Amino acid sequence: MDLSSGESSWTGDEDHGRPSWELEADILRLTTRLMMRERDLRHAKQQLKLECSRSSQSVLSWKSKAKQRDDQLRALLQEKDHEMNLIVSQLVLLEAQLCKEQLRIEKLLIEKDAIIKFQRHELVKLKKERVRKEKQFEAAEDSADEIMELPPPPLPETATAATQTTDHGCCCCCEDRADLQQQPKSLVAIQKLRNDLVKSRVAKDVAVLLNNGSVAKRGKTSKQQTAQGQQRPTVIINILGKSLAPSTEYSSKQEQAKRQECDIVSNAEDEVSEDDKNVLRIEDIAMLRDTLSKRKALYIQRPRGDASDFEQYDRAR
Repeated sequence: MDLSSGESSWTGDEDHGRPSWELEADILRLTTRLMMRERDLRHAKQQLKLECSRSSQSVLSWKSKAKQRDDQLRALLQEKDHEMNLIVSQLVLLEAQLCKEQLRIEKLLIEKDAIIKFQRHELVKLKKERVRKEKQFEAAEDSADEIMELPPPPLPETATAATQTTDHGCCCCCEDRADLQQQPKSLVAIQKLRNDLVKSRVAKDVAVLLNNGSVAKRGKTSKQQTAQGQQRPTVIINILGKSLAPSTEYSSKQEQAKRQECDIVSNAEDEVSEDDKNVLRIEDIAMLRDTLSKRKALYIQRPRGDASDFEQYDRAR
């Protein structure tokens, strides 16, 4: 309306009754107001653009942050999955090892049970064997006591060394045979070997003694010839390596030897009973009994002689 009024004023319309300068002032006022409105509009548009750019930048930053977070979470999940797989594999391996260990322990227990059963069986056998050996030992003790109670065989004083040795060898053989019949079969071979060794030793000693006697007879002096009428002393020939002794000491030494042998046997029996018959075995008791019987039978007499005969015999031995 103002524009129309302004146009009418420029055209010279005089019906309205307003002057032209008022119309120009209105136009100027309206134009300034329009310019201000346009400036405000441009300013608002600029602010909107700034806000849009800021919002877009913030959106981009949030998107990048969210992407980083997603990447971190994905990497963390992959790492956790790898750890879980390792844990599962270790658990499976541990389970397999536990199964193997369980099987090994079961086998070991079965083996130990078998060993225990076998040891119990062996223990029962050993107990039976011990009872059997105790009975054998008691029988050996009884036979040793019987041998100790037997009197020594009488020996002629006028017999020569060779005949006495053969007689006593026969006695030894007889006694050894009797002992072999009484002893267990496991000791028969050992005693036979001992008897053979004793016989060979007796033969050697008799041969040496005869040679020494012939040499001594050739070299006798007048003093030895005058002493032939005297009483000849008897000697004890110990085949096991003992020295010779005169006949005057025969009875005392024989008794001492018997006592010593009895003491040896009794001490051996005491040791066996004290140590539960584990220190001295039955073979050792049989050996002692065998030597005892042989020593009883091998005390032989020799014709009288002088000190030179004894010295020559000792040198020859």
